[in-house]
Amino acid sequence: MENGSVLPLAHNICLLLLGYGTAFVGIPLGRYFWLKRHNKKICDRKAQRQERSLLLADAEVQGKVDYARQFAAQSIIGEGNLVYRTQTDLLEQESNAIAKLIAV
Repeated sequence: MENGSVLPLAHNICLLLLGYGTAFVGIPLGRYFWLKRHNKKICDRKAQRQERSLLLADAEVQGKVDYARQFAAQSIIGEGNLVYRTQTDLLEQESNAIAKLIAV
């Protein structure tokens, strides 16, 4: 083996190790700063949510929210959104539904 062939190999290995070391330090460092920025956004949203929850602590506002929530929970059930009726048997209802689908 010649001295001339060892030096380029050592140089290539050093470049490979330099790249590996840079990635070994750089990737966690980049992840650290990305997580730090992401956590800052989460803390900001949490603080805003806390401020809004303090507004709801007022009894008058809470009463209005509860009153509005009562109407949001109500739904009108009509003939179109019934799943099962007790006037007819389940098998008969399913056969009628299939017949309606075939007719369309």
